[in-house]
This record gives sequence, structure tokens and C-alpha cells, in this order.
Amino acid sequence: MGVEIADDLMIGIKPIANWLNQPVRKIFYMAEQGHLPLFKIGNNWAGRKSTILQHIAELEAAQAA
Repeated sequence: MGVEIADDLMIGIKPIANWLNQPVRKIFYMAEQGHLPLFKIGNNWAGRKSTILQHIAELEAAQAA
């Protein structure tokens, strides 16, 4: 069975920063610069855990190549 959207979707920079164990300011900057695969829902930044993990895996693979 697939991942439930409620378990995958994070809304707001603070939950994303907490999940990544990074400062809120850093995550906000990375979102603004397009360094994380985040998107806006209204005025709030949002992201899927699965998409962020896939993005990190792609960065790791690119570094290893």
C-alpha cells in the first residue's frame, strides 16, 4: 500500500526544518533559492517527505559519479 498523503505532506517551514533537523532560517533560504523541492500552498511552504528524500538521494548519486 502507498504512503498516505497525511503522513507524507508537511506544511510550513518549521515542520520541514524540524524533520530535517536544520534551522528554520536555513530551510527558508534553501526554499527561496530552489535548493529544496518545496512548493507554496497559499502563503505557506510545503513539501513531501518522499520527494525531499528522493532529491537528497539524487544529490548523493550525482556526487558519487
